Amino acid sequence: MKFQTKFMDVKVLTRVAVMVALAVVLKSFFSPLIGGLRINTYGAPLVVLSILYGPLIGGIAGYVVDLLYATILGYGISFNFFTISTIMWGVIPGLFLFKRSNLTIKRIALAVMLASLTELAFNTLGLLTLYDKGSVYAMLPWRFGVTLAVLPFMVYIIDVIYDRVVKPELKFLSEKK
Repeated sequence: MKFQTKFMDVKVLTRVAVMVALAVVLKSFFSPLIGGLRINTYGAPLVVLSILYGPLIGGIAGYVVDLLYATILGYGISFNFFTISTIMWGVIPGLFLFKRSNLTIKRIALAVMLASLTELAFNTLGLLTLYDKGSVYAMLPWRFGVTLAVLPFMVYIIDVIYDRVVKPELKFLSEKK
């Protein structure tokens, strides 16, 4: 008997779980620090999920990534601005890119830029709740610069993943129906 619900089957759930695990590993262990700021690449798996399965699944995956990240590193489980910024990596690209078979680099760049700027905004709000406002505002130009510097790298990663993974997967999903 095949397990299937209205929204997901076992294959989709497995793909989501693998991408969530990849995002947690990237966020927890492969986010280098430059000048005291962490370079985040964990958004790429969440963007791929949102392209394949939409903003709802992408947002849920983003929440699970943040929940697991907080649990692994011992920050405690909470819902705050940092959680919202992780969720946005799964929601915003899904709004623009969900199941599009002919994505252009411009669309990918726009979605990643919006997600990056949203992450910057929500993380700034989160830092304002934790630290002195002066130091948070003093670091804002540097954080904005790092966000812009990482943007082409993220767009390239997502474009490569889209061409090599998402296009064949979308083709497979359309043939399945």
